[in-house]
Amino acid sequence: MKLCEMLSSLYQNTVECTFSKETKLWKGASKFGGKPDLPADFTWFYYKGKDFHDVTKNRPLAFLLQIDCEELHPLDVDGYLPNKGILYFFYEMETQTWGFDPADAGSARVYYYDGPKEALASTDFPADLAPDYRFPELRIRFTSRLDLPSCEEFLSDCPGGALTEVELDDYEVERQAALNMTDLPDAVTKLLGFADVIQNEMREECERVTNGVYCGGKVTLPEEDRVRFARDSKHWRLLLQLDTVESDRDDFELMFGDCGRLYFYIREPDLKARAFDKVWMISQCY
Repeated sequence: MKLCEMLSSLYQNTVECTFSKETKLWKGASKFGGKPDLPADFTWFYYKGKDFHDVTKNRPLAFLLQIDCEELHPLDVDGYLPNKGILYFFYEMETQTWGFDPADAGSARVYYYDGPKEALASTDFPADLAPDYRFPELRIRFTSRLDLPSCEEFLSDCPGGALTEVELDDYEVERQAALNMTDLPDAVTKLLGFADVIQNEMREECERVTNGVYCGGKVTLPEEDRVRFARDSKHWRLLLQLDTVESDRDDFELMFGDCGRLYFYIREPDLKARAFDKVWMISQCY
């Protein structure tokens, strides 16, 4: 089977996010930064970890963005996400974990609220959240398109020997042609679809690390575990890819590492059960 034929069977829907400055947003609006609109019983997330200066401390997570599922729903053509409620994404910016260590659990969190918007209120940041991690408020707008896997993810699912060396060399060209795109944008923030991989395919890393395996170096696993992790990794799917966020009006830029991205993954059974507290985040950069 030719590469173009294989790609034609792999399309998934993705919802891209763009950011813009607006004077005032309504309660529960999809947005990056600003103060989150949260229910009164919400308890702010904290993570105890070591920063770049080797200081271990319990720190509040930064609020990244909130997604109004009702607004997003018409573009979620496969119905993976709830049709109502708010998804909130948080990340601890001082430690900036990579997600390859089981000890990173809790450094990135997703909270789902499915109650009435009338019960939400603009919530102050914890007093110990550093000013640098209180980001300007930006409106999020959504557009949907078809998506295809990066070469790394494609190869993890592709039967061995199915492609020639020439076809592998041309993979990205064929992918962009199949997506009817001359080139992918430098920065892409999106929900669902496939991750735009920078270093390596991440689904098996999610499966391993959430089963207690440290993935920050070479690990030798029993064959039984290796086979099981490879098999079960296929249940993971991308929830959110967060790229560099910029706002000229605020003279603001949030970059993760060297032009990196945060990838929030979730197992399909947990996604169906709306168990968003079971996400796992991996960070990659160039």
